[in-house]
Amino acid sequence: HELSQTKVDTSKVDLLDNIGWSFVFLNEDSAANYGRKGLEIAKQINYKTGEANCLNLLSFSLSLNGNFIGALDFGFKNLSLAENLKDTILIARANSTLMTCYLEQDDYEQALKYGLRAELFSESPKVDTASRAIVLGLLGSVYEKINKPDSALYYGLKSYALTKKWSGIYLTLGNIYSDKGMNEQALEYYRKGIPVAEESAIYIDLVDIFNGMSKIFESTNQIDSSVYYAQKSIIQ
Repeated sequence: HELSQTKVDTSKVDLLDNIGWSFVFLNEDSAANYGRKGLEIAKQINYKTGEANCLNLLSFSLSLNGNFIGALDFGFKNLSLAENLKDTILIARANSTLMTCYLEQDDYEQALKYGLRAELFSESPKVDTASRAIVLGLLGSVYEKINKPDSALYYGLKSYALTKKWSGIYLTLGNIYSDKGMNEQALEYYRKGIPVAEESAIYIDLVDIFNGMSKIFESTNQIDSSVYYAQKSIIQ
């Protein structure tokens, strides 16, 4: 209703972008559709910041959807535009989204490259704490994937110090401690992450948390608990 009453101007682009992000973890196709609509209007009215925001939404949503060619295409257009605008916030965000895209396709070398760039730009006081926390947490996840547990834990704990409201950091720390064989610590973070993921409706994190818990219980021969959490991940 609000969308239909909004004039075709910058506020409509911002609204389309915001609605798109509200769908990104629930329905990536819907998120991308809002991004495309916003991008079209932003180009028509020459609203460069809105264009970058919609490109970022498209890159992120297509990454989650597994359309990595499209995600990278939008992602690099987003980065180029952000750099042309010399906007620190947009540059940090563009690099972070490219890190996510490469992380999703298991290209950890490229994920690390853009993640470290995102970290550099996110140190600016212009970048909000929540965004910086996500960059640090994703870097922790990259280091966990390439079997560098000390670096992974360093970035994971730095992220956790900045935010307790992002389910991804509980998943990442759970994975890191699980890799280290520190099952009690891993389970503690996994359990803390469940209500956070549920509240924010990030069900992909919830699935991974349940899978992580299932693997720990399987490794300790607690078969009933392992099966229980494996089933919960399937239901999600």
